[in-house]
Amino acid sequence: MTPAPLLDQSTATDQIDLTNDLPYVGSLKLTVNERNCKAKVYLNSIFNFITEGKAWTVGLDVRCRGFRIPGTRPGDYIEVNGIAAATVSLGKVSSVTSFLVTDRIGPLILGKTFLDDFLAKLQRKGSLGPALAFSDSSGTEYIAPIVDTRKNKYDDQDKSMTSPP
Repeated sequence: MTPAPLLDQSTATDQIDLTNDLPYVGSLKLTVNERNCKAKVYLNSIFNFITEGKAWTVGLDVRCRGFRIPGTRPGDYIEVNGIAAATVSLGKVSSVTSFLVTDRIGPLILGKTFLDDFLAKLQRKGSLGPALAFSDSSGTEYIAPIVDTRKNKYDDQDKSMTSPP
């Protein structure tokens, strides 16, 4: 896959750090095309991102497109190599969402596109921290814990999916 030509090489190295400028909620365990993954949740990212390597690992059919989108700072941009759709599952609930394929951000970033496609809402659960609330087709509500992996690793408190009491 050939990326779009770079117009300004001076900002290319900054692309790796673009997510440092976004509010980071934490990491979430999920499946992408039935493969277990961990994704970082960034609420101020409009798009979902996946690296080209991760896209092939989870079996995505990447449609090659070379374009760039604005980054988080003036003059920054993100080179996009392609677009892919994937079935994303949290527990027994699944939805199809799209990913922009890039090797500058990743490996797996979930943004507003995921939240909209999954009809998920961010909740604060007191001392347990943030979680995603969502429902299945029958209306059963679920909570998926989001863990700030900068502070700790997934532990016994993170038990995939839990129904509220």
